[in-house]
Amino acid sequence: MVLSNCKFCNKVFNKTSSDECPACIKKRNDALSKIDDYSFGKNEVNIGELAKHTKIDQEYIKQLLCEGKIKSIRKLIAVCEMCEQFTYVSTVNFLCSNCVTELKSVKSNKDDGLMPKSTEKPKFVSTKKQLRMRTKMDDL
Repeated sequence: MVLSNCKFCNKVFNKTSSDECPACIKKRNDALSKIDDYSFGKNEVNIGELAKHTKIDQEYIKQLLCEGKIKSIRKLIAVCEMCEQFTYVSTVNFLCSNCVTELKSVKSNKDDGLMPKSTEKPKFVSTKKQLRMRTKMDDL
């Protein structure tokens, strides 16, 4: 018997093959079932409407998308995390194509030496949005 903490709720459970406790697995499967039911036969799904009709938090829906758990949605419409315009998003990021292009150009300018590289790392990031943008910029 191996005890472990659930990676989502941090509760102790008897680990078998998953890093999630049975309650979190059930919650995820229920959410996926609701999402599949709502998106069945639809070409486009708005994440706000999806959250409203399924009563699932948008951040949880985004997490499931990023983990590759949601396969039933062909085109997801969400708000770009940088410019806040509606756009089709991918499972990799929640940015519109203009913001992705802008971030890539900023990163390439930094890598080319056209922009000074900071040797000092910031001590903190003030918001989740800035942290996500910083992480996405590093991933580009």
